[in-house]
Amino acid sequence: MKKYKLFVLLLFVGLSVSANEYNASFFGIKSDGITNNTGSIQKAIDYISEHRGGTLVFYVGRYLTGTIHLKSGVKIRLEEGAILVGASSPYDYNSKSATKALIEADGQSNIGIYGKGVIEGSGNALIKNTNDLLSLGYIRKDSEPALVSLSNCMNVSFTGIHFWNGPYNALVLNGCKTVNLEGLDINGKNIATSAGIVLNGCKWVNLKDLFVEVKKTPLVNLNNQFVTVQNSITSKGISL
Repeated sequence: MKKYKLFVLLLFVGLSVSANEYNASFFGIKSDGITNNTGSIQKAIDYISEHRGGTLVFYVGRYLTGTIHLKSGVKIRLEEGAILVGASSPYDYNSKSATKALIEADGQSNIGIYGKGVIEGSGNALIKNTNDLLSLGYIRKDSEPALVSLSNCMNVSFTGIHFWNGPYNALVLNGCKTVNLEGLDINGKNIATSAGIVLNGCKWVNLKDLFVEVKKTPLVNLNNQFVTVQNSITSKGISL
């Protein structure tokens, strides 16, 4: 009997380890919509990447953050009711990359975000704060952060996620290979500067079951190879 219990225990532990799922709250990440979680979320991503990879899981709540950097082997799962909220100050997007973003990665592989949750930009609040700082000369014109910006990444997957109130581009991908964007809802219809997906120099990209409603161009396609679009809807149409 003891051997059987030990076997069951070891089996359970093995399944838990193989799943490599981490609850965001374990890293002190707050879901109150007020606490800026940038440092805590980055700490979680770094930890998971350093420990054989896995999935950082966000449950119901609003998680305020500035720029975070995805690392190889790390995925984020947003459960229904979980919302990653972009900060409204341009200073919270402190990346050195050409395209600043809420979520960034450069030269990483096997990364992605999936689930039924939301990545929400701060919309007109960020636009106003950006314009105010631009007029005072405190920031440069390139400080127009996307929701997601990936460069030179491989094996990228974003599925099922809602992208709401992005003040500028929703997703920007430069030089990425083997990309799957599926079942995404990109909605910036109430923001004059909102745009959709920018693909530049990418290869083997699948766009499937997308709904894109933005004021500017839903898809920018530059110097890409092997891009397919299936069952996608926009108010302006998608052309390759």
